[in-house]
Amino acid sequence: MKEMILIGTLLGVLTLHGCIQNDVLNNAYYVTAKSINEIETSDNASYETEIQKSSSQLNVLEVGTDENDTLNSISHVVEVKLDIGKIETLELDKQYILNNNDKTCLLEISTQKMSDQFSVVEIIVNEKSNEIKHNCDVIETVICFVDLNGEYRLWLCGERGNDSKLIEIYKITEAGVEKENEILGEIESIFDNGEIRIQSRQFLVGFQTLTTIYEISSNGQMLQAEEFKINNDTFSVTNSIEVKIYDSDISDYREIKIPEGERLTFYKTNMKDKLYFKRDNGDEGYIEIIFIDTYEGFSVNGINLVDYFDGSELSWAG
Repeated sequence: MKEMILIGTLLGVLTLHGCIQNDVLNNAYYVTAKSINEIETSDNASYETEIQKSSSQLNVLEVGTDENDTLNSISHVVEVKLDIGKIETLELDKQYILNNNDKTCLLEISTQKMSDQFSVVEIIVNEKSNEIKHNCDVIETVICFVDLNGEYRLWLCGERGNDSKLIEIYKITEAGVEKENEILGEIESIFDNGEIRIQSRQFLVGFQTLTTIYEISSNGQMLQAEEFKINNDTFSVTNSIEVKIYDSDISDYREIKIPEGERLTFYKTNMKDKLYFKRDNGDEGYIEIIFIDTYEGFSVNGINLVDYFDGSELSWAG
């Protein structure tokens, strides 16, 4: 009985139940994501109540040997035409049938509870289980699309930490599951041309809000299409700093020192080695920065970037 209880108490269960290809449902996809919160374990009755609630929500799809019988039994699912490259946002606690030209996949996303304090994504492809520890504390939504090769992509989008968002990208094939990428931030907009605007909160000059555009390549990869835009944050220089200023007379950049007391407005960065700014007099330039680590951020000439500016003006909440 205890084993049944532990199995039944899952949070964030994604079940990709089956793949119909060439009118056959024998080769099935199952995707289960378990995102875990702690529940009280004082008595078995509370567990049994939770299991009963979860079982009523789950409504597991039975994949039979007859395609018509199977489709008739899942008439309550949401049917989605998943054209190549089309991005679909999926909700929790709903069942989907995803159709494209080559195959039809049954997808179920449901939420339940489990007592363990860690997050696991279990993805079962053709009855082979793959357990993946993901970095989201809570999975909020899932996005799906099919690339030009007919391979499915799942994006697990959720929270990490107190004030951070994360997108984890997985490729699902008949051979198995492969984690492709991890992007800090959350999806702000998805445009008709396939571009995706992602906003993130990252440590640069203090914590700053950054926005950039990603595009999906022909093979399904997420590619950054532009540098990160900063929401015009302005800070006072307290420690003179070496910068590169654009000189229109030579059509190139020249090196100068910005003195204490001047204010710089930052507007974009590549989050690698350049941080672009504007001066009050209209001059534009950039600071050459070096990445230290996730917690320390960037440095300039061996000094932390934040130490060049008035700390009272910086945001320290991440």
